[in-house]
Amino acid sequence: MQYDKKLIDSLIPKEESSEVQVEKLRPGQLIKRLDDFPVVYQPLGTLEWHGRQNPLGCDAIKAAALCEAVAQKIGGVVMPAIHFAADVDIEGPQGIGYGMDGFAGMKLPGSFYQIPLPLLTELLIHACGNYFDRGAQLVVLISGHNPPIQQQIMDQVRDHFAPLGKPVLTSMEFELADKPEYRISDHAGGYETAMMLALSPAQVNQQANVGLEREDLGIASSLSVTEATAEQGTAYFESQVRGMSLWVQAEFQRLKEHAD
Repeated sequence: MQYDKKLIDSLIPKEESSEVQVEKLRPGQLIKRLDDFPVVYQPLGTLEWHGRQNPLGCDAIKAAALCEAVAQKIGGVVMPAIHFAADVDIEGPQGIGYGMDGFAGMKLPGSFYQIPLPLLTELLIHACGNYFDRGAQLVVLISGHNPPIQQQIMDQVRDHFAPLGKPVLTSMEFELADKPEYRISDHAGGYETAMMLALSPAQVNQQANVGLEREDLGIASSLSVTEATAEQGTAYFESQVRGMSLWVQAEFQRLKEHAD
């Protein structure tokens, strides 16, 4: 059954709301926000080891916070983060394993994000299809999980919808910073720890690795964990919000002009 906007509008009163998370919106609030700016943001992350010091949901926390800040700034709605993600087998000093398990030489606690890559692609295609079917004119996939294979999966989703005239934007969170010096990334190192200190400080213990065997267990970074600060994380994040806001606005304007 095709979405009948005129019928829905006649049955459901529209309501103003400053809330952007879809799960917290009433139907009339959702309709009003999509009428004003028909953009849906889909954060992507993992449940994955991010050092002893960071929460397992670090990637999704980054992506969701960015999408929510941008939606508050320019409009649109944010879907709940998807925690399944793409990775590859890696050969590290300790052996071969999936993702950071390869660097660590063991199955790390908390890494629950594995999924067959074709299934992940289908999941994202169906999710985006749902969003377009219910009023989105633009879908934005933002990943806080940053291996190249994750970008490849997102781009496959984008390419699926392009011939249908349904635009999907894709990016890693760090690549959207409006200042080049802030376009940095790591795994569980100083960058991600700084981001967590800014976004989820109660879940960070910067001293958790100190004095333990293999202090860098499951960490891939040249940036110091113990020297990371919330101020650094805030600077990274605010730069990403500015850059992503300009990007989405420009793409949406281009879409409108093309339609006209």
